[in-house]
Amino acid sequence: MQNHSRFNFFRTVYKRHFVLSGVLISALCFTIAISVYPGGNPEDLHSDGFYWTKNYISHLLNYVALNGQANPSRPFAVAAVLLLGFCSGLAFLRFSNKIQRQDFKRPIRYLSVAIMLLSVLMVAPSIHDQIVRMMSITTLVLFFYNAVYFLKSGPITIKLISSFVVILFYGAGYMYFTRSGLTYLPMVQKLIHMIQIVWIIYLEYGIHSPDQPNKQTISG
Repeated sequence: MQNHSRFNFFRTVYKRHFVLSGVLISALCFTIAISVYPGGNPEDLHSDGFYWTKNYISHLLNYVALNGQANPSRPFAVAAVLLLGFCSGLAFLRFSNKIQRQDFKRPIRYLSVAIMLLSVLMVAPSIHDQIVRMMSITTLVLFFYNAVYFLKSGPITIKLISSFVVILFYGAGYMYFTRSGLTYLPMVQKLIHMIQIVWIIYLEYGIHSPDQPNKQTISG
């Protein structure tokens, strides 16, 4: 009986709080990676530490920092990227499992799995840039389907928020692929990830059923 109760406890934690726990651990790993990054950014290779407005997250994944020193932040950054990618994909996958409409259910499900797989490949420096392009496109399409779904069935607040998120993501995508406004892109990158975290937590806790998004509940 005790083993059964323990199993039910862990199953409940997994169902309700796995994504949130993974996101929090990912944020902790990112914090540690940033704190131990030796230094160097595209504007100043000899600078010390990590600059939020000048360094990209990919700099944390390199074996060697831009200033030429060994990069102790890589293990923590790898863990952070893998966790955030997996939890993001899982949140959207769970969202798709509650959707009745197949024209949204299937694309969101497949794109969610793709994000998980691409996250694994993203940590390899030799193919990082190519995978980032694939991940960017996949994420843009996924958030587009997500936004269109809420535009069709959600309350006005969610319609506005989801539209804003998509516009912001597509704006960042435009900056990345056209190499426009590169001075602001490092900061925009962090902003995008913060919004991504808030959005996946909302998908986990903010709605009772995606087919009735106005019935907001908090799982506890």
